[in-house]
This record gives sequence, C-alpha cells and structure tokens, in this order.
Amino acid sequence: MAESVTCELCSEIYETDPRDPILLPCGHTFCRSCITKVKEADETACPSCSLDFNDIDVEDLPVNFQILSLSVTYTKSQQDRCVTHGDELKYWCRDCEASLCSLCLYTDHPQGHHVLLAKTFLEKKKLSLKEETLSFNNSLKEMMNEVNSNFKKCFQKMKILSQLQADVVGLITDLQKACSIKPILLLEEKLKGLQNKGLGPLSHDGTEILGAVGGAAPVCDGAAEVIQAGATLDQRVTKPGSVKNGDRGRARLDCRDGRLVVHSLTHRADHRLFLQVIMND
Repeated sequence: MAESVTCELCSEIYETDPRDPILLPCGHTFCRSCITKVKEADETACPSCSLDFNDIDVEDLPVNFQILSLSVTYTKSQQDRCVTHGDELKYWCRDCEASLCSLCLYTDHPQGHHVLLAKTFLEKKKLSLKEETLSFNNSLKEMMNEVNSNFKKCFQKMKILSQLQADVVGLITDLQKACSIKPILLLEEKLKGLQNKGLGPLSHDGTEILGAVGGAAPVCDGAAEVIQAGATLDQRVTKPGSVKNGDRGRARLDCRDGRLVVHSLTHRADHRLFLQVIMND
C-alpha cells in the first residue's frame, strides 16, 4: 500500500497541498510539487509515458481524490504503529506519557509504571476534556451575559448624562441672560437638582459616573463660574440698583458689562457675606 500512496518522483507520501496527488491527462499521478518543478524546468512531458501536457496549467489539473483518501488512511495507520517493532500501539503509560506496543511493554518498558489500554485511556481523556470544555463554555457564557448587562447599564447612563448635559447647556444660556438675583437663585436650585438627578453607581465597586458636584466647582468647560465665600445671599437683598442703609438692606446689585455684581453693605469686619457672579459671553 505504501507504493500506491507515494509519489514516484520524490518518494514522499501524498498529502493535502502542496503534495496533492495530481492526475495527468495520460492517467499517471504525481504530487503537485513535482509536477510544478517539471513545468518550471520546461519539461512538459509525463515522467512515466512522456505524453506532452505543455498546453495545460498545473492549477487546472485535477486532484486524484481516491489516492489522497488512501494516503490519509495509510498515514493514520502508521501513526498507530510502533516505529521500533511495527506492532499496534495498544497501551498508554501514564508515567512515560507514551504509547506502547506489546513488545515495548514486556521487553523495554520499566516495571511498576501505570499502564492502561490505549482505548480505555482515550475514552477517559475524551470524557474529561469534554467536561472541562463544557465548564469553560459555561464560564464564557456567564462572562458574556455580565458584559452585556453592564453594556445595557452603561447605555442607560449615557442617555441620562446626555439629557443632563443638554439641561446644563440650557442652564448656562439662562445664566448668561439673567440680570437680577431672583433668576440666579432659581438657576442655583435647578443646578442642585441636576447634580442629584439619577446618578447611581456604574460598576460593582460603587464607582459613579458623576459624583456630587460642589457649589464652587465649574459646571462644564466654558460655563459661568460661581464663586461664593461665607454665607449665602440674604433674602432681604434690595432691588437692582437701589441702596438701603441700616440692618434691613445688606447688599447693592449692579449689572456692568455683562456682569452681575452683588456688593455687601455690611461692615468690613463682617466677612460672612460676599457673592460675585461672573457671566461669560
């Protein structure tokens, strides 16, 4: 059988590319590698019968699948036989991690090793590997489900953040237009509401997308900056542009060059109150 699955030119056993058994027009078979070399050497005749095939491209020649199938069977049978004694490899040694034939087992192999029938070892190994593979596949499914769940959570967070950002941009626009203290106070309350609006944890360790924003922190790049020191503005602030003396009136409100400025009318020793609102164009 070895001769029927071996190329006559290179004496190599046929195998899938580059040693496919190629069938010439005359019926003779050689491996693809050898026929290619023949064409490259301008020898366009069959090595066996000298029939010319000059007009045929090697890539157009058919594969002899019958011989290819025989070569695969032959190669597999040789792998299951002992290279030393030529007998079937019926046993497997766990200690040596090697296949053994009967002669190997009873002549050259060390005594006391754990030896199994090759078929028994094969079945146990297949079953063990199958269980391990299924377990690994289940772990992958769990990881994929977890990633998918986190992706959905992130998507929902992005929707919330996008809406919040749109609200903050609107707040900035309103802040730039405000020229009196009442709208400023309303915008301040609106900002606090936005800061606490539906911002939960993003990951299992409790990391949040956006934490509580302090009153002195910038809302976003280019936004109006609010700087506050001491107590909040007293509700008894006078009307824009007016001044009152005594305890009842404690601030003067001006609007200059696009800036809203609140001046404290308390004594300089009282450092509890100072508020300045700067609006960017």
